[in-house]
Amino acid sequence: MKYKPLLLGFLFSSVLVGCNDSFMNSATELQQQEENKKVAKQKETEEMKEEQERLLKEMEKPLDEVIREGHIDTKKAIEPDSSLSQKDSYQNEAEFSQFVGKTLFDFQNSAIEAKDYLNFIENYGSSDLKETYVTNKEMGLELIQSLQDTFKEQEIVRNSYILSEVTLNETKSEGYFYRKNSTNKGDEYFIVTIVKEDSTWKFDTEDTAPPFEEETISEQKEGN
Repeated sequence: MKYKPLLLGFLFSSVLVGCNDSFMNSATELQQQEENKKVAKQKETEEMKEEQERLLKEMEKPLDEVIREGHIDTKKAIEPDSSLSQKDSYQNEAEFSQFVGKTLFDFQNSAIEAKDYLNFIENYGSSDLKETYVTNKEMGLELIQSLQDTFKEQEIVRNSYILSEVTLNETKSEGYFYRKNSTNKGDEYFIVTIVKEDSTWKFDTEDTAPPFEEETISEQKEGN
């Protein structure tokens, strides 16, 4: 019965071919997954670099150019309130603006480190902001450190700051306020946007802004 060895050999070869095909398919899938990861990583890196370049260019804009881009708001000026303690979450927009304003001022002055600012974004940032900085913490920290280094290179002494009152939209789901830094090179103005997510206020963006006109006490009385 010589056909038995031949038959067994054929079956064994078939099994080997089947295993080999399965192995090759698995290897191809793994290779494709690795390629997809590399492409996604490269895309994420490029997006982070583009965001970094945008932020740096925004900070370098001359003030007169920024003024031409918008109008001048008249807002009530608010002094920093050092008596307020930090909360885990904020439902009051005025209290949140105080917390955000101090954090941003401390970050620009290097009173807090880049990792502290990243932690601030992770706990108090909007979903969009966390997607940019927290999804990949290593790259987010690199971007934040680059921004803080830029502030240091400016050699600006930021002595104090004030905020404007918070202005909310009709649905009270978004708001903005101004931040003014008094420095050795003149005043700096920024506009800060906040959004409400799950009934809690979150920090969204900060950009350079035209000066806001500070409302005086007499103007407030006339408006009442």
